[in-house]
Amino acid sequence: MNDQIQSLAGERNAIEDFNHTRFVQLKSQASEGDKQTKELREVYEKIKDLRQKLSKCSDSDSEDHLKDEFHFLEMEKESIENLPMIIYWRMWNR
Repeated sequence: MNDQIQSLAGERNAIEDFNHTRFVQLKSQASEGDKQTKELREVYEKIKDLRQKLSKCSDSDSEDHLKDEFHFLEMEKESIENLPMIIYWRMWNR
């Protein structure tokens, strides 16, 4: 009987440790989410400005440069959007 009580107490401690660990992980993910939102907002602003420049552009060399810049901003946006999936994958594949 004492062995069963000790075993249950050990399981309870393990669950409490797990819950605390998850709380800490979720707390850090929330702050990463705020950072991600801010970064996305900045990239969307850059994309918006760049689209305006493209619509007013008359020089083909400048237009090509702006299109390249637009492509890089789209890639940056995708990398920011995919960051939570990468973090999730790393967390579960330790």
